[in-house]
Amino acid sequence: MTEADLWELNALYITSAIDAVSVYLSFTFAYIAAAYLVGAKLTKFQAGLVSCLYVFAAVCAAVPSTLLLRRAIIFQEFLAPKAESYGSRIFDLSFAPGYAGILLVAGILVSLYFMYDVRKKNP
Repeated sequence: MTEADLWELNALYITSAIDAVSVYLSFTFAYIAAAYLVGAKLTKFQAGLVSCLYVFAAVCAAVPSTLLLRRAIIFQEFLAPKAESYGSRIFDLSFAPGYAGILLVAGILVSLYFMYDVRKKNP
């Protein structure tokens, strides 16, 4: 594998991770909007069904984003010595998958609490 291939794979994994986060954000804001607009009118079954579908969809977008970030870091480790020889610097992103995973799971939990709160205030 050439150095150009490594650079391209690194960029590909980072942009794919960003795309997965964009899908996650789309699901999350759609769920929050639905919770705000009709959450209080839903039956327990409907709210539970919508919440389960949201959690499944959000996890299906969140997990790949953290895995793609981890893969990008693997390629960056290969590229770091070569980048320094060009006078360039690759930022250490080894913390990114862990923090991204924590933030994405926190977003799911906050969204679920938002639905609960909307339903609790308007029984």
